[in-house]
Amino acid sequence: MDYTDLMPGDVLFFKAGSWLVRLFVKYGHVAIYFDQTKRGLPLIVESIGRGVLIRSLLTYTGEEIAVKRPVDESIGAPAAKAAERLADNPGSWYGYFDIPRFALPKLMLAKFGSILPQNWDTVLKWLAFTYRRNSFYICSELVASAFRDAGYPLVDEGTIPLPDDLFHSRKLTLVGTVKVEGGGMNGAVCRCD
Repeated sequence: MDYTDLMPGDVLFFKAGSWLVRLFVKYGHVAIYFDQTKRGLPLIVESIGRGVLIRSLLTYTGEEIAVKRPVDESIGAPAAKAAERLADNPGSWYGYFDIPRFALPKLMLAKFGSILPQNWDTVLKWLAFTYRRNSFYICSELVASAFRDAGYPLVDEGTIPLPDDLFHSRKLTLVGTVKVEGGGMNGAVCRCD
């Protein structure tokens, strides 16, 4: 099967690139498959340094991407449309400060919580659990927000949702992997295994 078998609302998980990030998580990035153009260009909605954007999946040529689909497949299209609305909102920015403020404390607690001194543990818990949603999105916040706005929350958002949290959501089921091959619109192939 190829990328044309992807459905709007499929959640795409990208493996963590650096060894340091891989110490803490398996997946370092997540996006939502939006649709394809009339000419067959596959589009995703993601939050990266420039904000919430709709971009070509072909940006990730050479990457192997895990694909999960909502258990309730009727939710995919509304979630993709919710993600599109976030991309269309000029106030949807990348959450640069969410990473050190919420994500790093959560990861440190998960990895080292049992060996941390009590005062560090207390501070990290305070940082990780004071998370509140706003208009700044890291990639996984975007995906979680789109599904929440579609009436299908994937995870409890008491702490910042991370890509691995979404991957382990019981509301998503693994449908395969996509290997993006080729360098341009003509001749580009996405293979799903």
